[in-house]
Amino acid sequence: MKRLYICFLTTLLCFSAVIQLSAQETDSVNNKELGLSSLLNGIRQQQINDSLERVKLQNEITNLKTQNSAKKENLKQQLNNFDEENIIRNQQLKIKVDSIKKNTKRYPVAPFNDTLFYIYNKLGSSLAKDRADNVVSRIQNLYEDDFVKVDSFKIENNEISSDIVYKDLIITSVTELDALLEGKNKEEIAKQYLKSIQETITREKEENSISKLLIRIGLIVLIFIVFYLLILLINKIKNYSVQRIMTSVAS
Repeated sequence: MKRLYICFLTTLLCFSAVIQLSAQETDSVNNKELGLSSLLNGIRQQQINDSLERVKLQNEITNLKTQNSAKKENLKQQLNNFDEENIIRNQQLKIKVDSIKKNTKRYPVAPFNDTLFYIYNKLGSSLAKDRADNVVSRIQNLYEDDFVKVDSFKIENNEISSDIVYKDLIITSVTELDALLEGKNKEEIAKQYLKSIQETITREKEENSISKLLIRIGLIVLIFIVFYLLILLINKIKNYSVQRIMTSVAS
């Protein structure tokens, strides 16, 4: 009895340790992705600020009525200087983003072995891995749908993201931070992802259409065989019952 108690206690302690380690690992991943999002948000905000500053200078130049005023020439010079500095800043930001991308764990979206794209950062409460797994699951479910029309997949743009959707289903979302890591805007990335998803579903359906048809024919044949065997079994039971009844009556 004592040994049983010790074994139970040891198992319980081991189970608790595993749960704790798993929780710590999840917290660690979550903290890393929070740090990544924070870092990317900082870079994105700097880009927005630079863009707003340039628009401000352009508007000031446009609003000056005098064409050859010294103030206008001064503003033009400021705009030129800003553009030159902005080129250097953008180069520095690109190096920084490339470094972040290189040192960040990425999760492939590969519903049929070949990788369509990668996800690096979280979205809302979903970690990067969960985002990738969810996208894979949605693509595979759409592939299994015999009535799906890949031409009906479309992109819906909003301030937060560019969503690839089919009917009421959001297949995946591309945020500004996703696009920042790819060095393009979110609309361009969404178009690339949409094309990749449409092509992979279409290709898989074409390659597996014959095998799927054969499987369905096999299932139909199997159903008929089972149905036929059930009829034989019922008839045998019926005949056996009739014989027993006739024997009982005769005796």
